[in-house]
Amino acid sequence: MNGEVIAKVFYTPVQNPEEVRCIEVKDEGNLKIINRFVKRIVTKKLKKPSTSEPHFSEEVLTEFMDKSLEVGSNEVKDLFGKLSKYMYGRAREEKKYWCLIITEEYLFIYHFTPDRAVSFEEGNIREFIKYLDDASLLKFIFKLKSDSVPSYFEELSEEDLTQIQSEATSVYGVYNKTGTKGFKKLTGEEPEYEFKGELRVRIKRSDKTDIVVETSLDDLENINSNVIFDFQRKLATIKVENAPIKELVVDGTKYDVVTGLKRIRYETLGIGEFIEEYRFYKNDEEVKEFKDYVIVGDKWINKPEGNLKEKEETIFILGESVNDCESLINDSFESIRNNFNVGFVELNGFNANYDEVNIGHFTVFAKLKDDERIEKVKETFNGMISDVSGNLTLEKTLHYVGLLVLCDFLKSKGFREKLYKISKTALNDYYQNIPERNIEIKEIDKLGIEFKAGIRKEVINGEEREVGFFDSSPQRFSEKIIKKLRRKRKDTIIFFIGINEDTKDFSPIPLDRIRNEFHESLKGHLSQNGINVLLSETVSISERDGILILVLQKGGNHESS
Repeated sequence: MNGEVIAKVFYTPVQNPEEVRCIEVKDEGNLKIINRFVKRIVTKKLKKPSTSEPHFSEEVLTEFMDKSLEVGSNEVKDLFGKLSKYMYGRAREEKKYWCLIITEEYLFIYHFTPDRAVSFEEGNIREFIKYLDDASLLKFIFKLKSDSVPSYFEELSEEDLTQIQSEATSVYGVYNKTGTKGFKKLTGEEPEYEFKGELRVRIKRSDKTDIVVETSLDDLENINSNVIFDFQRKLATIKVENAPIKELVVDGTKYDVVTGLKRIRYETLGIGEFIEEYRFYKNDEEVKEFKDYVIVGDKWINKPEGNLKEKEETIFILGESVNDCESLINDSFESIRNNFNVGFVELNGFNANYDEVNIGHFTVFAKLKDDERIEKVKETFNGMISDVSGNLTLEKTLHYVGLLVLCDFLKSKGFREKLYKISKTALNDYYQNIPERNIEIKEIDKLGIEFKAGIRKEVINGEEREVGFFDSSPQRFSEKIIKKLRRKRKDTIIFFIGINEDTKDFSPIPLDRIRNEFHESLKGHLSQNGINVLLSETVSISERDGILILVLQKGGNHESS
């Protein structure tokens, strides 16, 4: 085409929209490469185009929909500057970019994260950055001449195609992968923020913090006792104490104060940024979860490096179930083997169910079920742990058992199952490695901790018989437990079945007698008699033997999940 410009590509970092770079495309071969990628992205992300132009919040964007190849860098700089105002939080990170591709056929504006890749072309190994790739593209706005619709939307029916081409000369498409509020607002999907009054004054406190005062014009004079505006000198003085906080807006989303503080913690820990990247690559790829990272397909994603306050270590765990997570379980168990000052954080999308629970020195920040018994569980275990301080065996046991009980109140199945395995592995390991099988603990009746013999063998009338508190019949065993429980003054009791009351050594139960079916039957009998079964678990002390740990609560029916 004799050096004629047939397309233009503009790109710039979101944080520095003035650094616009422009590539003028004059070669048909290069244009075909760009067109092929744009078509693939649009076809994959959009099912059907719209004949109506989006209700853009920025007039400059509306005007840009009619731009031609004559557009220059200064105009694009102004456009990118306006668009960047609608990018909040992670969307404004240093690694995020804007790009505009304009041809005679279409206009394509997109927001993306440049990703690195490796090429082996012609025997040369080189690293390059992907600026146009469907895997790294986060948002886009697309305008296409209606004559070209058949080649971009091949699955449209003849009826739909005819209707589209009869209604408009151009069609539009908007894609917002993570549903961010700023982009919704830009494209008219999110209503404008409702200001209080006609006047909003933004006051600079520091380079990182502004204070915004919203008021009506007729009240401007009345607020001078608290907020003094010196508009001549462009200064403000604020004198307000103990004023109620009405709401929090975090990353463009409005929350009440309680939920907003949870969201702040969520973002501060780095969960939101991780989830955005994780979901970007997840799709239907296989996931392998490790303690410090996950592998999605062939993509390695590091887990957040944030830390819960005052914790020596914070372990981040995906909220969803993952088949390959054995390394995560083993490495996490090692972390709590001799350290209770550890936090566990669920990696998931945010909602108001996120909350923090402390069990002794352990802290869990995760999605919780709406269950009033959680407070009672916290109170019970924290009280017990405080009262046995210095008794290492009981302190460790109660920390691990407390986590196991808490798991039943966790909302996300994957997080619940993985934390349960970590706690159970730690508990098993501890009891399998107690020196000389001698447990230096004492029964503390006032706390609701009780030890009962499992199975002992004694010679009675010349015959060796099994004696002890345990009974292989779940019904008879439940009757013994209920009888004991009803004589206790505490509401919550922890039974250790398989530890002798007097000698405090093991009188274990064969593992084949306390399998899952035994636990399920036992829980059924106890629940029928008004006992909440918070935990019924086997802890192995050898390959053949184990003890039973029961955490029971008087009153109501317990629904296991």
